[in-house]
Amino acid sequence: MNPLIELKIQPSLFRLVLCLACFGLVPLAEAVLPPPDGAYPGGNTAEGQNALLSLTTGGFNTAVGFLSLRTNAIGQFNTALGAGTLLANIADQNTATGAGALLSNTTGTENTANGAFALFSNTEGGVNTANGVFALFNNTTGIGNTANGWDALSGNPSGINTTALGVAAGQLQTTGDGNVYIGANMVGVAGESNACYIRSIFNQTSTSGIPVLINSSNKLGTTTSSKRFKEEIKSMDKASQRSGFCAETRHVSLQERPGSLRASRSLAWLLRTWKR
Repeated sequence: MNPLIELKIQPSLFRLVLCLACFGLVPLAEAVLPPPDGAYPGGNTAEGQNALLSLTTGGFNTAVGFLSLRTNAIGQFNTALGAGTLLANIADQNTATGAGALLSNTTGTENTANGAFALFSNTEGGVNTANGVFALFNNTTGIGNTANGWDALSGNPSGINTTALGVAAGQLQTTGDGNVYIGANMVGVAGESNACYIRSIFNQTSTSGIPVLINSSNKLGTTTSSKRFKEEIKSMDKASQRSGFCAETRHVSLQERPGSLRASRSLAWLLRTWKR
């Protein structure tokens, strides 16, 4: 080994050993009383009747509550807080908070369930997020769904990549993919795909504003107005009628904004057309 590298490693190891020795010499009287329990090899923690009962080689799991992570043997990095949370789980990186959350999960990974019975029926579905009581309750194999709100997406068993925000949002969705439900009781239609529901938009009027457009990439935007190329815009009133313009059309006079090539061309075209 390079002598310089060896010299750098040795002091680091010495400091590490010294720190561990110092922790070992801390007086026992300063420790919390009673001392923490429920800690097991492999970075696992279990509190509650039959919590993590079947653990073998799984590591860094936390189970707090009756039957939490009861079946888990080799799964890792799971967190279960509440009675029956992740009871059937044998997979990795799931988080369940609330009685019965992710209770049926077996091989689904990277799920997050916050709320009693959230993702209750999930077995193999992965990368789902459910926040709220009964959120994604019937999901079994659906992947990549997000439900925020009581009973949100509760009827979805296998649909994927769907988002629901609000009480009972997407409640009627079953097998469709790529849907968006925003607002309370935007329940949707069973089996539809790529649909978007947003509450409190239809039949709402506004005294001002600009139109909203949607392009083929599902991006919302607004149209570009030519007003930015003009200045001193004002009504011509009767002057337009004397000039021979159609009386039923409201005409305005304007001056092109300096440096505006677009405005100059548009105005020139208008004048040529009218003279004809």
